[in-house]
Amino acid sequence: MGILDDIPKKTQYVVLVAVVIVLLIISIMTYYKQKRISRNTKHIDDIINKILDTQEKILE
Repeated sequence: MGILDDIPKKTQYVVLVAVVIVLLIISIMTYYKQKRISRNTKHIDDIINKILDTQEKILE
C-alpha cells in the first residue's frame, strides 16, 4: 500500500474505526434532521389546510 506501510497497523485500524464512527454519527444526525423537517412541513400543511377550509366556509 505504499504510504500506509509506514503507519503501524494498530493506528490504521484506530483511524478506520474513528472515520466509520464519525460517518455513522453524521448520517444519524442527518436522518433526524430530515425527520424533524418533514414533521414541521406536515404541521405547516395542516395550518394551510385549515386556512383554506376557513376561507371556503366564509365564501359559502
